[in-house]
Amino acid sequence: MKALSFEITDPHGLHIRPAHDLVQAIHKIQDVNIEIRNTTLPTKIFYHNSNVALSIMSLITAGITKGSTMIVEIADTTRERESGIETLLESLSFWTKIT
Repeated sequence: MKALSFEITDPHGLHIRPAHDLVQAIHKIQDVNIEIRNTTLPTKIFYHNSNVALSIMSLITAGITKGSTMIVEIADTTRERESGIETLLESLSFWTKIT
């Protein structure tokens, strides 16, 4: 499993457009378990796998604001796919990867 940390940099937080972009990116990934946690609201966890699809509404109603840290955990895949997923997620403009 690989964990990536991102900080929300969009001044309006995770509103409809970035939520849509994130869901579109995640839905391109097949046969991978992904867990997204908002460390600002630690009880809020979002899942994407073969049984549960990530939704735009669940993201935009979560109150994810600028400065929030999101942790994306990628499981059940190869290192090559992890690298491709990481590159895809880093390309999204509303957050910055935290090293």
